[in-house]
Amino acid sequence: MEKLKKIEEALLILLKASDKGYYKKTGEGYSFELGEEGKCIADITLEGIDFKIRTIKWIPGNYEPIEGSELYNRILYADLDSLNKEEKIKKIANVISSINNS
Repeated sequence: MEKLKKIEEALLILLKASDKGYYKKTGEGYSFELGEEGKCIADITLEGIDFKIRTIKWIPGNYEPIEGSELYNRILYADLDSLNKEEKIKKIANVISSINNS
């Protein structure tokens, strides 16, 4: 039950920390698309929040690119436990901002 509370809290923090985006339920938690045209994907899992950047790969022999994602940053719930709500929002907003500015 404790893990579910952390997932729900992380989702609410992401909603507050991001000005754009939407989320969907996954088997393990939530997947949240952030930034311009969903540039960043934040996967809220049982362990923490994985921030990924969308990528496009060209594979020799293929005529079309393949979409994927690459891990940019990970915040574990243990890293958030000692922070108050405002500090948690600020920490997550900083990661989102650094992705949007890259």
